[in-house]
Amino acid sequence: MLPFTIPAWLTADLPGSGGHLSDQPADFLVDEILAYEASGKGEHLYLHFEKLGLTTLEAVHRLAERLGLRARTAGYAGLKDRNARARQWVSFPWPIKRELPKATDLSDPEGVDQHLIVRAVTRHENKIRRGHAKKNRFSIHIRGVEAGGFERAATILESLRHKGVPNSFGPQRFGMDADNAERARRWILGEERPSGPPRIQTLILSSLQSEIFNRVLDRRIREGSLTRALLGDVMKKHDTGGLFDVTDPSTEQPRVDACLISPTGPLPGEKMRTATGPAKELEDSVLGELALPSIALDKLGPGTRRELRYPLEPDTNLIQLEGGYQVDVTLPGGAYATVLLAELMKPSERVVLRTTEEAED
Repeated sequence: MLPFTIPAWLTADLPGSGGHLSDQPADFLVDEILAYEASGKGEHLYLHFEKLGLTTLEAVHRLAERLGLRARTAGYAGLKDRNARARQWVSFPWPIKRELPKATDLSDPEGVDQHLIVRAVTRHENKIRRGHAKKNRFSIHIRGVEAGGFERAATILESLRHKGVPNSFGPQRFGMDADNAERARRWILGEERPSGPPRIQTLILSSLQSEIFNRVLDRRIREGSLTRALLGDVMKKHDTGGLFDVTDPSTEQPRVDACLISPTGPLPGEKMRTATGPAKELEDSVLGELALPSIALDKLGPGTRRELRYPLEPDTNLIQLEGGYQVDVTLPGGAYATVLLAELMKPSERVVLRTTEEAED
């Protein structure tokens, strides 16, 4: 079976804080930040809600039922974990002349293990769609940290401020049995087509893209090229999201050092922008390990590029607590909080670090 790859730590030379993530909901808060603010007008109802003990889809179904609408008309930017205290947005079609519902009529009483609370009700001109979440704000409590652990975490965080954070996909991307990448490999080679609805099949295909990306990231970390511009790299500008090809690495290196731009890795597909030169040779070498012909990779969809790292926001902070510390951080959409936490904690069993985001977030 094709095992999923957890890339090497970028700060492997720095000892971790230790500690663990608890199962207490209050220890993990995530708040979704859309790429735009609701205007207060338009034919779409926007609800900002907090959920606990529910998946995003379960919460959306409850809200749709209370609104007298079909859940399939809802729009949302991503999925959040059942066990986290998560705040996010959902939209529903809503006629201009129809009065807005009251938040209290849509909410459940706050409970210890489960609740659904609508925090804001407004309107906007468009439906919320996947990818509309620009960022996610996390507040996470790490417990069971021994003496000196907070100081070690602070040292690692300072290093990551300069180097950026590896943008790898977390274990949850590969399915509960960690076999989705292998299932996708067999599928595109014509050996076995997975059963299930289109959404599940898309998830399975994306897991192989994620595995390829993680392998490229792992190679660049181990070779020391994650923080170096390579000739032929497809670079991403963090301020605009624009992509460009590196023709002179020495010219671009200062911007790489400042985390203004970062190299991207492949999420293969028939329309993916390819690297050239040494950057392409590195990526082709990784693909060669999987023995997947390019014609097979085209079956994974259109494909795209994803930044191999991202810069930490200036407001990223650690707060020392009794027996642990709190991590306050805002991550770009699609980034996994567990990857950052693993860099800080250096758990001995990396795959058992509690998952905190669902696969499509």
